[in-house]
Amino acid sequence: MSFALATATSLAQHVQIDHWETVVSADSSWQYIVPGSNLDPGWRLAGFDASSWNVGPGGIGYGDGDDNTVINPPVISVFMRQEFVLSDSMNPYVGILHADFDDGFVAYLNGHLIAKGNMEEDDPNFDDTPSTDHEAQIYQGGRPDLYYLDPNALADYMVSGTNVLAIQVHNWSLTSSDLSGRFYLSMGVLDSTIYVAGEHPFFYLGPLRSELPILHVKTDGQDIQADTRIVATMEAIDYGPANRNQLFDPPNNFDGQISIEIRGSSSAAIFPKKNFGFETQDSLGDNFNVDLLGLPAENDWILHGPYSDKSLMRNALIYELGRRMGRYAPRTKFCELFLNSEYRGVYLLTEKIKRDKNRLDIAKLSPSDTVGDELTGGYILQIDRDSPDPGDGWFSSYTYQPYYAFHHPSADNLHQKQKDYIQNWIQNWENLMNSSGFGDPITGYEKSIDVPSFVDFFLANELTKNVDAYRLSAFLYKEKFSDGGKLYQGPIWDFNLGFGNADYCMGGETDGWAKDVCQPHPFWWEKLFQEARFNHAIHCRWRELRQGPFQLDSINHLIDSMTMLLDESQVWNETRWTVLGNYVWPNNFVGSTYESEVNYLKGWIADRVDWLDSQLDSCMTTSIEVLPITEVQLFPNPTSGELVLRLPPQDSDILWQLYDLRGRILLSLAIPKGNTELSMVLQEQALTAGMYFWKMEKEGHLLAKGKLLFQ
Repeated sequence: MSFALATATSLAQHVQIDHWETVVSADSSWQYIVPGSNLDPGWRLAGFDASSWNVGPGGIGYGDGDDNTVINPPVISVFMRQEFVLSDSMNPYVGILHADFDDGFVAYLNGHLIAKGNMEEDDPNFDDTPSTDHEAQIYQGGRPDLYYLDPNALADYMVSGTNVLAIQVHNWSLTSSDLSGRFYLSMGVLDSTIYVAGEHPFFYLGPLRSELPILHVKTDGQDIQADTRIVATMEAIDYGPANRNQLFDPPNNFDGQISIEIRGSSSAAIFPKKNFGFETQDSLGDNFNVDLLGLPAENDWILHGPYSDKSLMRNALIYELGRRMGRYAPRTKFCELFLNSEYRGVYLLTEKIKRDKNRLDIAKLSPSDTVGDELTGGYILQIDRDSPDPGDGWFSSYTYQPYYAFHHPSADNLHQKQKDYIQNWIQNWENLMNSSGFGDPITGYEKSIDVPSFVDFFLANELTKNVDAYRLSAFLYKEKFSDGGKLYQGPIWDFNLGFGNADYCMGGETDGWAKDVCQPHPFWWEKLFQEARFNHAIHCRWRELRQGPFQLDSINHLIDSMTMLLDESQVWNETRWTVLGNYVWPNNFVGSTYESEVNYLKGWIADRVDWLDSQLDSCMTTSIEVLPITEVQLFPNPTSGELVLRLPPQDSDILWQLYDLRGRILLSLAIPKGNTELSMVLQEQALTAGMYFWKMEKEGHLLAKGKLLFQ
């Protein structure tokens, strides 16, 4: 008798599990054998005669002192099985296998494959080995890997009566100093009856019921590769934070085909938590636009897996600040990622940079656009490491020689005339930047580039002191002549090593310019910085941003919001990756707790902003005197509605503005020259109780600022 009827309950809706029960414990008795050849597959079934096998408590293995049953090394594999009985009345809905292993395993429930870790084959030979080693975690203070058994699997595989969990544990080499297998099987039950009185393992957190959305990628046994996409399927589960999302919930946002690959350079090579790029597709493999997790519909996506960034939020933070600067920056959504039912941690679903009305909204460039205005724009370029394929871009002819890559359209989707045009345009612009007349106000750089975009790009990279700034992952795009024809810097991208998260190129120091370290970078950045009008624009834009999105309280509010959102999920992420308290290249700071990592991030930003304030203080072009705060009266403060502002008489109009912690302007009022008092009623602004900020400007220059408490 199977559990088909019980587990079919509510398969089409969000389900609440009453409680969880551990039906197989690692510490209880297991039958085990060290095989010298392949065994008959019947050993994975209940009723198999294992009387000749050894019996001992798990974990089973040797080395590291973490095994209850020690076997004699060397061993290439050990086979383990444990039978357990479930009553007819039990209605398990979903299962979890906790697996603590060294170095690989394959697990079967009543002969059916339910999970594998670090192994390629579903039915490996006894002497097959993992391609790499994998350390057990419990003895190091960590937590085991987690694998889900969905309702359909339980309905098909479980029976009332005797069941068996059978596991092959494989060593990566006979010369390995250790091997270990420790496994727990738990079931989520819909009713309140206690069927199995066994205790949960000490590390048990229960199942993941997340406020974040869940993405579940299924590869049908394929390994995800770098630079070569495989076809897979993906489910997106997003019932909202109040309902809590669970892996076994029916997908309600997306359930379909994708193509996916590993992406990144250094992160792909050295971090076990990989980044992925994927496309949503229809059943024929064509691009399929999806409003994934509420982001605007598109088909190209990035899954960024923060690993060395233990705050998990550096990219999300700067992208949000970039949007508040008025620039397009990739929108993001925190989520939980599962890969073939294995929990992979907290990820950041991110828009891939490309031309789209909902992304970088520039003119579309088709391969047939080879003459006239149509040829002159719609190009997105990337300055980065050189490509192994010369056709993907070109090197600048100037030192340093940045590599300009065709990002979108890609090199394969560009006509040769288009490649020649944009390369020649960039070459001519660099020739201008290298000339003595590059700063001419009429014929110089300002006729070719959008200065505000370069200024904003500069300030975003300097705020973060991004060690990759200007030289890696730096995007540029060019508009068509009919749209102005200028070159823009941006969108911003890849700041996981920013905000003090690098111990090289002075990345951890809060003083000094990012432009002066980790060189070389494109020569024209230094020339722009030294040019008087551009430098003045930097100073003035910094002052403007400091009154808005770069206001420290606003940044801290953003960090606090993300911290609250990640409060539970960061614990799960840590159970999977165990990075807190450990140095992960290239950490400048190693905190033992998530709270300490967030506090470091806040403190670093505060010190960085202070230093930048001291350097970018030359915007004032007129002799306007800043009013002492004692000469400005704003009362009552705190207030519940009516407010009066008094100030000394001025010889020109004054602008008074009220804004929130996010830097959004809520109220703007003009004070005519000579007027010394202004009354206002704040109830009309629908304010909520809390802290707000105000500032007063004359002719674009700051006169005074302060805080306002609304009750």
